[in-house]
Amino acid sequence: MEKQHNSETIGQGATTAKPAKASSQAADFVKQTADRAGAMASDVKDTISEAASEIGDTVAQRAEKTQHEALKKVAEGTERTVEKGKSFTQDLLLSLSRAFEAGSRSLESDGMASTASYARATGKGLESAADEIDGLDSANVAHRVETFVRERPFQTVGLFALAGFTLATVVKASMRKSED
Repeated sequence: MEKQHNSETIGQGATTAKPAKASSQAADFVKQTADRAGAMASDVKDTISEAASEIGDTVAQRAEKTQHEALKKVAEGTERTVEKGKSFTQDLLLSLSRAFEAGSRSLESDGMASTASYARATGKGLESAADEIDGLDSANVAHRVETFVRERPFQTVGLFALAGFTLATVVKASMRKSED
C-alpha cells in the first residue's frame, strides 16, 4: 500500500511531510472490510436458511409419504381382515342355521310344532344374516376404518392397547388351563 503525503511549506522553502488522510484511509479500510464481512454473513445466512428450508421440506414430504404408506397398509390389512371375518362369520351363521333347522325337525317329530316353528324361523333369520354378510363391501368397511384412524389416532392406539391386553389375558388363562 502506497502512502500519500501532504507537503506543507514552513517558511524559506522548507517543507515537512505529514501522512495524508492516514486515519481516514484506515477508517475507510475498516468500513470496507466490515461491509464485506456483513455481505458474507448475509450470504451465509441466506445459504443456511435455504438449506434449512429444503431440509424442512424434505422432512415434511417424508412424513407425509410415511403417513400415506401407513394408511395404505392399514386399509389393505383391514380389507384382508374383513374378508376373513366375513367368511368366518358367514360360515358360522350358516352352520347355526342348519343346526336350528335340524333342531326344528327334531322338535316337530317330538310333537312340539310351535317351538319347532320358532327354531325354524331363527334358522331362516341366521341364513338371511349370512346372505347380508356376503353382500358386505369390504372396501367400504376399510374406508370407514381408515377414516376412523385418521380422525381419532389416540383412540385407535387405545383400542389396540386394549385388544393386546385382552389377547394377553386370554392367552395366559388358556396356558394356565392347559398346565392344570
